[in-house]
Amino acid sequence: MAMTMMTCSHFLEWSCPSQHQIEKGRLGQPQIMSDITNRTRNEEELRDMLHEAEERKQLWENHFNSAKMDRKSNAEAIRNITALRGVIKTLRWTLNMTDKNGFPITHPLD
Repeated sequence: MAMTMMTCSHFLEWSCPSQHQIEKGRLGQPQIMSDITNRTRNEEELRDMLHEAEERKQLWENHFNSAKMDRKSNAEAIRNITALRGVIKTLRWTLNMTDKNGFPITHPLD
């Protein structure tokens, strides 16, 4: 399928990348990415990631509560805390664990 784009009354032809190009990483992405996405992580690795995410969240919470910050720093701290909550919830769901209140996690996006 070809797409056209008009620029100063000139038409340029664009072609969509083929599935083969996407699978082979020929779109400017580092080849190592395809190796990472095909890899399966074991339970120990997931538990290590969960532990690290919980530690990072605690560090951000401590930072947020420790000092008066400007608006940009405050937003960064809150954004990171919120993101890490999602990471923790998803890892707990993947490991079939409960949430912090002891309830099963039915879906990580809820």
